[in-house]
Amino acid sequence: MLARRLHDASKRLVTVGPPFLGGAALAAGIFAVPRYATESAPERVTVVVGPGPVKRAFPAAARRLELRIEPNRAGAWNALNLKLTKSGVPLHRARITISMTMRNMQMGTQTFPLRETRGGTYSYEGPALVMAGLWDIVLAVAPPGGKPFRVVIRDRLST
Repeated sequence: MLARRLHDASKRLVTVGPPFLGGAALAAGIFAVPRYATESAPERVTVVVGPGPVKRAFPAAARRLELRIEPNRAGAWNALNLKLTKSGVPLHRARITISMTMRNMQMGTQTFPLRETRGGTYSYEGPALVMAGLWDIVLAVAPPGGKPFRVVIRDRLST
């Protein structure tokens, strides 16, 4: 009876954690996450850039993203432009926010909206990150009528 319940439970769970724990962890309910929790999470793409100006294109969530960050330096006024297309067609009216967090120091998180400036291009121009180092720049993208996704830009910012 217990074996049957564990078998049924394993169909509804996705395990995460060290593989050597195997069935014991699943039986104990350790490292188990309901399947719906993993299916509903937005897609996440990580891109590593810097130091210096950034000009990169990459796929994410069946779309193409073209990213530019200039001059990409600590203590300077920086401009970030993101062109978003699907099958070569610019994607309009997406809601995009940018959050910037330093990875190796607690400096808080700065979050700003990107605004659409022209034909599927979204921009942020603003105060610089004041300290050189490794930063996570997270773009949260909510395309109209599509599933939201995140792009993590791991940026090594220099002076």
